[in-house]
Amino acid sequence: MFNLGLARPVGAFWSIGCAGQSREKRRQIRLVNQLMMLGFSLTLPYQVFFLLYDSSRLLSILLVNLIFMCAYVVGIWLNSVARYELARFVGVATTLTHLFVISFAMSAHIGAHLFYIPMAGMMVLLYSNRDFSHLLAQLGIPLLLCLICQFFFLHGISPVSLPEQVENLLYAMSIGLCVMVSGFVSYFYRSDTEHAEKEQDRIQAELLRLGGVDQLTQIANRRRLDEYLSIEWGRMRRQGRSLSVLMIDIDLFKNYNDLYGHQAGDDSLRDVASALNNIALRPGDLVARYGGEEFMIILPDTDDAGARRVGEQAREAVYKSAITHADSDVASVLTISVGTASMIPTAKAHQDELVKQADQALYLAKKAGRNCVKSACELMQAKEP
Repeated sequence: MFNLGLARPVGAFWSIGCAGQSREKRRQIRLVNQLMMLGFSLTLPYQVFFLLYDSSRLLSILLVNLIFMCAYVVGIWLNSVARYELARFVGVATTLTHLFVISFAMSAHIGAHLFYIPMAGMMVLLYSNRDFSHLLAQLGIPLLLCLICQFFFLHGISPVSLPEQVENLLYAMSIGLCVMVSGFVSYFYRSDTEHAEKEQDRIQAELLRLGGVDQLTQIANRRRLDEYLSIEWGRMRRQGRSLSVLMIDIDLFKNYNDLYGHQAGDDSLRDVASALNNIALRPGDLVARYGGEEFMIILPDTDDAGARRVGEQAREAVYKSAITHADSDVASVLTISVGTASMIPTAKAHQDELVKQADQALYLAKKAGRNCVKSACELMQAKEP
């Protein structure tokens, strides 16, 4: 609705007094500021019209409007000095009185009382009390004033009379501005709500990120791993697709720690995590630290052959990292053993069975001499007579 150049200063203006306040309080302060801004801004077109039409004859109306415009400015100032409740009272009282006085002075035929309708909706937002009696009062007061103006402040009996054609023109202008202010109020409130929701989403995402990241390796931690495995197990079950996991263990890591020290061990864990993360290319793949020197990769929509292929890529990636391991009887560099398991989830099966199969396949890889990849299918074949 606003271009960027106008939206920023306007947004800053209606946020006066919001600094350091809670989200709910900021919303209320902005609503009051918006009410003041609208009251001030919507009076200007009438002031211009009255000046151009007959300023000497309508001087009293011009002065009355000017007084109310000053009251709107005072309301914003009260917010800036943290007099929030008084600012809200001044804003509501000024608006209700302003519309009533102008309708009385110039008759309902100029349409000023129509602004009571969006005002009723704004009062519900300004007083966020869910009690039904309060809600009726918030809606009823402006609507009652609107009806009084409509049926008692008639053409021909008002202190300031205007030709009927002029009143019709003002009435049409009032309708247009009333529709516009209703749109503005809805836009302001929606913008504030969306901003609050985005901020909440950002905070939640940050909390999830901090709560789901292993601080040493900066990949997913065990908590995030368990959550993600549960999510993908359910999704693959619904779709009838295969889910694979890779259980990975650094070969002879205790020997490495004993020889090079724990700081070097931490560095090697980070290097291995980085190498594994680089081979998990699809958005749905997750690399996580399972615990200690063990890692796991979750591969949604991946069968046994695909899991073995990724497992081999993981093994090669770590091997090519060329992390020297002088106390290994497997190779002169740090290596990993990989166990893979694949399963199409069903209602009768459980995700723990998939992890168990991968763990058993990992044991098979270690038994086969380490620095290799074994799958749960091979384990089943070995058990067959």
